[in-house]
Amino acid sequence: MTPKQKLIKLFKEHDYSEEYSRYTIAHAKNSVYFPNFENWLTCIESGYNVIGKAIVEAGYKNTTSNRTWLTASKVYAQIGALKENN
Repeated sequence: MTPKQKLIKLFKEHDYSEEYSRYTIAHAKNSVYFPNFENWLTCIESGYNVIGKAIVEAGYKNTTSNRTWLTASKVYAQIGALKENN
């Protein structure tokens, strides 16, 4: 299994309820700046802790590379957005 596949699996298991709760409050205050949950997930600082742990668990060799973080952030937001719609 590749590191990206491991990320997908980890984020599918992640509970996004806390992030979604904060998103609904932020969206109500400023729907233009946070138009959707995926956009919110790419902006929130607390998500970086979750992403950082997942990068290590997924087995990425260079855990500080911009490319690794960009990939992980996109996967995190995409999986979260899918969970919002389910």
